[in-house]
Amino acid sequence: MSEGTRLTTTLNNKWTFKMLLFLVLLAGLGVWAAIDAFWVYPARGRHHAEYALGAYLECLSKSGRLLSDSSVEDPAAALAGLEAANAQQSQSCEALRHAWLLSLSRITSLAGLTRENADAMAKAGGSIGVTTTTMFADPQTTLDGLMVTLGKTNAPKPLAAYDIPLQYLFLVVGFGGAAWLGLFLVRCRGVTYSYDPSEHRLFLPSGRSFVPSEVAEVDKRDWHKYFVYITLADGSKEMKFDLLRYSPLEDWLMEMEKLHPNYEPPPPEEEDAATNEAEPVADESEERSG
Repeated sequence: MSEGTRLTTTLNNKWTFKMLLFLVLLAGLGVWAAIDAFWVYPARGRHHAEYALGAYLECLSKSGRLLSDSSVEDPAAALAGLEAANAQQSQSCEALRHAWLLSLSRITSLAGLTRENADAMAKAGGSIGVTTTTMFADPQTTLDGLMVTLGKTNAPKPLAAYDIPLQYLFLVVGFGGAAWLGLFLVRCRGVTYSYDPSEHRLFLPSGRSFVPSEVAEVDKRDWHKYFVYITLADGSKEMKFDLLRYSPLEDWLMEMEKLHPNYEPPPPEEEDAATNEAEPVADESEERSG
């Protein structure tokens, strides 16, 4: 019989829909995480850093140290020193400086800010007149601007150390999982079984084929999971068939089982039980064929 007369499997529509739904959900998780990681959390972190800077500069202004102590040339070293001295436990301006630098560390690299400061000072020939993220040529003007801007909004919640890194993890899980599922579906779509009704011969994706008389055992140990295992009489390795993923593979295999020379129908009560147990699979087959 020619190739054109063979019946060929297709992917189960219901199974494919579920896989596509998972793919969309994972991609949605990736998009959500990307928005949080690159826009929402950094914006909140910058907002909180501005509040912390305003509080720090206001404290220095009240203590008469605004011009002398506002700029931080090496924020990475300054934060390490403040933490070593437990400055965050005090009620001083140093505690507010710690809160400001810690807030900055949640959204950027303090070591990078240190290099930025060094480059700016090198270009300016000194620290006087240099304005960067942590250095202020005119701290009073900076403080006045912050008071006007921050006075119109509520204090934002500070970022935790894990907030942004966790979003990167979700991003990898979401987009990585969606990509894996997409490739998996493409690979499954390339796998087909075919069946010759006249010979009752099943052709595997590998090109191998067999008829009912060549079957040694049909194992339904995972029938509830929509899997069936078939061992051929030639002693070759047991083969696993996914009845849910490929349609109408189940119908063909069950037909071949009944056509086996040694097939013995189960007793009526066992047959009824087997029929009831097989109903979900049968429903899936009808949906797939539909």
